[in-house]
Amino acid sequence: MISGNVKKKIVKALKKQMPEAGISYNPSELVKNRKDYDFYLKDGMVYICFDSYELGQGGTGVAFTVKGRYK
Repeated sequence: MISGNVKKKIVKALKKQMPEAGISYNPSELVKNRKDYDFYLKDGMVYICFDSYELGQGGTGVAFTVKGRYK
């Protein structure tokens, strides 16, 4: 679904989308020691999901899109 350097692509997407979502958290720290990601597929997009506690905020989790392919 996501090829190449997955962590680098996720960090790049997060750096762009987190400020738009009002989240000020270091994206590199989110992916630094991770081996697995929660995700879902919808309308040709890959959505990476993070729980609110991972982002240092209350409320529900947040999903960010990452460029990928699936059919």
